[in-house]
Amino acid sequence: METNAKNDIPKLIFKYKPLSSGLDIVRCYDIIQSNRLFVPDVAQLNDPFEGFFCPRMEGVAGSGILRAADEDPSILKELKKHTRVLALSSDCFSPQLWAYYCNDYSGVSFCFYTNRSFKGIEKVEYPGELNRTNNSAECCNQSQIKEAFYKSLLMKEQGWQYEHEWRIIKKQPDDEYMSFEKDELAAIIIGHKLDKEIKEFICASASHLSIFTTYPGVYTGKVHLIKYTESLNIEKNGKKPDFIDSVEDLYNTCGHINVSFGG
Repeated sequence: METNAKNDIPKLIFKYKPLSSGLDIVRCYDIIQSNRLFVPDVAQLNDPFEGFFCPRMEGVAGSGILRAADEDPSILKELKKHTRVLALSSDCFSPQLWAYYCNDYSGVSFCFYTNRSFKGIEKVEYPGELNRTNNSAECCNQSQIKEAFYKSLLMKEQGWQYEHEWRIIKKQPDDEYMSFEKDELAAIIIGHKLDKEIKEFICASASHLSIFTTYPGVYTGKVHLIKYTESLNIEKNGKKPDFIDSVEDLYNTCGHINVSFGG
């Protein structure tokens, strides 16, 4: 996989989106036409254990009650409501991600270049043991607690490792969108099970983009990508599709004429 050598980040990053509701379709259209992504707050994410690795203050008033109730302290509850996280992945070939985040290959994955608006993405780590340091000396004031909390958002339990996740953490709770330039959206990958009418809607809305679709290789057990236009003719011509099997190949196929990753 090619990376931006300056920051060792992938040159392409992906946002999986379901299309199972009217709101999902509106937000998909918003990405294509308004060049912006909705960024949920931490409390809206699908993992209730976000921030688990943030150290807790032990031996202070009320800590025993929180431990007995198995709850976060109030400051962490507020931080979860007022911190936004854009979750992305460096892998567009994951069967698990297509099944889980795209409703069994019935959603889309947006593909972005990372040299401008996304150059601040940070890699999520997956510690081998689910533990944390309960040391009040490390978090003795609100500023230290906040910093520890933000760092903990880049750590998840090892069971999530298949996501190959990268994140952008926004500390401005009122700004629920992240904007990007139109040419930073490199391509759209459509799940092969998506309804035909929605596929046609996306293609009409994004005619200026490279569009691909998933192709499950049931013999190899791999998710391939093929150009969407090619997928329309597979049954007719019976020819072997031109598979795209790596992010590097996808990057080279997108036509990144004006993309620069210089230091």
